Amino acid sequence: MRPWTACLLDGAMTLHVRGEAKPNTLEIKCVDSSGLNVWSMRCVALPVTREWQEVRFRPSHLSYAWGPLGKGPPRAIAAIEIAVTAASGGNGWIALDALAMVPLPVPVADRVRPRISATTNAIGHGPASMLPRDLTVAPRNARGHGSGTRGWHSRAIVEFRN
Repeated sequence: MRPWTACLLDGAMTLHVRGEAKPNTLEIKCVDSSGLNVWSMRCVALPVTREWQEVRFRPSHLSYAWGPLGKGPPRAIAAIEIAVTAASGGNGWIALDALAMVPLPVPVADRVRPRISATTNAIGHGPASMLPRDLTVAPRNARGHGSGTRGWHSRAIVEFRN
């Protein structure tokens, strides 16, 4: 099993939530082995319903909260604390279930990410109208050849210029 610290830096933390309450703030605190340094992830004014819904925290949601380290990425995470605090809520009930760490796909380097450009001078037909909304782009490797890789899900960079 991978340490929590590594999972937090390259994976997403998911949690299932349901309840009957006005929006509240869901906060997950990650405490290091000294118990003195804390990093946190917050979902402010989380709307809850009677049906289970998944809440996902990505590494970019994690920020240093307090402690003697003063800043930096998480180190030696030893405990996870979950807090629900009143936003506009403050009464009702909330149930939490299925805390998990899920891997995220490896980022695609900008040099191999597809880039699409479109230009047009046609009156009433801007550049955005030249490409279909459900555009699918086949990935290419650094040499510009099709990579043949399955499961490639990174989005293309699409630029529109008038």
